[in-house]
Amino acid sequence: MKRAGRLLFGSLGELRDVQVMEQWTERLGGAEDPVTFALLQSLRNRQIPLKLEAAKALQGFDRKQWRRWSALLPGRAIRFRPGSPLFKHLALEHWTNAYELHRRAMRNRSQVAWHSLRIGLKRFRYIVENFLPEEHAAWRGDLKQLQDLLGEVHDLDVLWSALLRLNAFPDEQARARWRARVLEERSRRIDQYRAKMLGGASLWQVWRARLPRARRSNRSRCVD
Repeated sequence: MKRAGRLLFGSLGELRDVQVMEQWTERLGGAEDPVTFALLQSLRNRQIPLKLEAAKALQGFDRKQWRRWSALLPGRAIRFRPGSPLFKHLALEHWTNAYELHRRAMRNRSQVAWHSLRIGLKRFRYIVENFLPEEHAAWRGDLKQLQDLLGEVHDLDVLWSALLRLNAFPDEQARARWRARVLEERSRRIDQYRAKMLGGASLWQVWRARLPRARRSNRSRCVD
């Protein structure tokens, strides 16, 4: 099921990125800005083949097999009780991985590090959301906000890469103006993330306190 879903959504991912970039371009650019016009035109042209690829992927998706899996899965999953130690230890594993990615992002602050952190935090969130109902009830607002913040950081990085690839700037002044806009939006979201995730009362520590104690693991200690 995971492989089938990945194949389907992989074909939709670039289309989603293009549509999100279109929204950001309209938000950051002016109606008379030549950079805005050039990028929007490029993005709209790019959507045509991507929509055809998405339609082809949807037509080729094996719905009958998915329905068979959907009928089989509940019977197998019923053996595992939500909120059980099994899922708490699984959440601890994902927390540990995500926290290590957080520390890496705090050290080097690269686009790759922030993107990896977004994925690591998403995996932790999915475990909590699907298998730890009590923790999810307490944490879902923060988890969603953090996922949104990191997702928008990623979207802005993709937007800037697209602007550079298109070479849409008529002069250095236009390039500097767009760079400042993108960095302002990006920095605002990173600052919001840091406000929640650094310090003695960070959410990392709040979450860790509700998960099982590790035997002896330096990676599971919160040190900001």
